[in-house]
Amino acid sequence: MDDHLPRSLMCCKLFKQLEHDELSRLLDESNYKLLNISSNRYFMLAGEECRSMNIVVDGCLQAYMPGRRGKRILMDRFECGDLIAPAFPYAADHRLPVSVKALQPSKVLRIWADDFTRLMDENSRLRMNFIGLIATKVMYLTQKINMLSLQTVREKIILYLRSEMKTQGGSTVRLTMTRDDLADLFGIQRYSLTRCLGELQAEGIIRVGGRRIEILDQKKLIV
Repeated sequence: MDDHLPRSLMCCKLFKQLEHDELSRLLDESNYKLLNISSNRYFMLAGEECRSMNIVVDGCLQAYMPGRRGKRILMDRFECGDLIAPAFPYAADHRLPVSVKALQPSKVLRIWADDFTRLMDENSRLRMNFIGLIATKVMYLTQKINMLSLQTVREKIILYLRSEMKTQGGSTVRLTMTRDDLADLFGIQRYSLTRCLGELQAEGIIRVGGRRIEILDQKKLIV
């Protein structure tokens, strides 16, 4: 096995606190494939069964769910070390509700569920890391559902900005995605996003500049 693979996976929270040699041994004992996905190609399609653990080694992918009136909703984003739909190999229904598309050339490590289960049985640290990741994913999806259930575009944008201020630790939010992707995240049209950002700026609450949004009046940034 190429030594580059375990070194690439050291950033993955699934393998947190595992030594390099231990991770190499786990990979040697598993039946895995390293898949290459071209930019703008779909890695998995909605309705397809997921019976393997898929770990992003390189690149970036996004998961979309069909929305109303043909509008898609951005459900998740996967970068190096992230697991794609990790619960589905163990669900009663293995069919994915989302399609996963590569934003750039990407590599994904695929380990079949039976092999991964055996590895967790043999390594308690791997097992606890996996449980922690599933718990984190449940929390993220709960927040996602809460955001999508909000009635207005304004509420969704304000909730997002407040969350990003907390995550980024300041009054300036740096957008890590395009306006189209941000609209998909909210399940809205791009023109609705642009209009609402313009309204918040006209009210003196924010200042928009490219991919930077400066929060000018946090007291008015409320749902």
